[in-house]
Order: sequence, then structure tokens, then C-alpha cells
Amino acid sequence: MRTGHGTTVRLLIPLWQSTDCSEVMKPAGRILLIEDNMQDLAHARRLLGDAELIEAKSAEEAENLLRDASPFDYVLTDLHLGNDVAGWRMAGEALRHSPDTVIAVVSGHMPENMPEALAQSGRVVSVAKPLDHAALARLTELKSTE
Repeated sequence: MRTGHGTTVRLLIPLWQSTDCSEVMKPAGRILLIEDNMQDLAHARRLLGDAELIEAKSAEEAENLLRDASPFDYVLTDLHLGNDVAGWRMAGEALRHSPDTVIAVVSGHMPENMPEALAQSGRVVSVAKPLDHAALARLTELKSTE
């Protein structure tokens, strides 16, 4: 076999699996995480570390928590929950419950624009999946501008 000829093997590891989360500024306070995909839920848990995290795996469960629980500092919601595009509705509910809540609507298939009322609030951001440190930093920045 000649040098430079033969088999080449490349191992590609997604950034979200290989990044050290310990040095990144993370949102502090009560966080509602709404996600129905178990892999994405586990990934968000890793990113958020030891945050005060309350989880909902459906829109109905999230609506109950938003209505009955104390206000959340942050809400991170998947846009598509089951067969429903419920993330925008979750964001609206969170804002109605507490206008100081900062919300991230997360999706692998994000539409170009969010609903106008949410965009005007200045408290809602849309984030492409996978959730990453930059998105968490944006949320923290929004909260610090209160």
C-alpha cells in the first residue's frame, strides 16, 4: 500500500454532543421546558445543567403549568408538539401569565416569521434546533435588559 492511498475515515460528532457546557452563561431562575421529543429534551437538560427546570411533554401539560404555577423566568418550547404547531400558543400563554417571561420557540423547521404580536413583545425569540449555547446567551441577554 502506498502512502496517501487507501481508506480514509472521518468521524463527525455534532457540536451539541461534544461541547463543554460548564463555562457558558446559562439562564438563571425558573425555567419551563416544553418538549415532546425525548432526545431533544435530554439535550436541553444537559445544556441547562442545574437550572430550576420544570418539564412538560405536551401542550396541555404546559398550559396547566403556565396557568397554575408561579410565573416562569424563561420558557423554552418546541414549536411542533405532537401534530400541533403549539409553540406560538405556548409563548402567548406565557406572556399573558407573566409579561416578564423570556421565551424561546425552538424548531428544526422554523417558519421565516413569528406571529406579529409575539415579535412586538420583545420577549420572544425563535431558535433553530438543536438548542445551543448561543441561544441560551440570547435569552440571558433579553432577561438582563428588563
